[in-house]
Amino acid sequence: MIDGSTNTVVATVPVGSDPRGAGVNAATNRVYVPNFAGGSGNTVSVIDGSTNTVVATIVVGTGFLGSLDAGVNAETNRYT
Repeated sequence: MIDGSTNTVVATVPVGSDPRGAGVNAATNRVYVPNFAGGSGNTVSVIDGSTNTVVATIVVGTGFLGSLDAGVNAETNRYT
């Protein structure tokens, strides 16, 4: 996790295998990280930005092709 006001690393949060990119919802302070390989592949790790902990791991199936530039809709809280 990076503090955007100081551009410094404030925490390292372990997520699934082969994480690629992240989507951030500033309204809920959640970070969504797609994972692609290994036993935790085809999942999305949900990180609570206030505690720097994974609060959920969402299984998205074998056809999941997450994107490095994925985003989160702040109004619907949907990862796209």
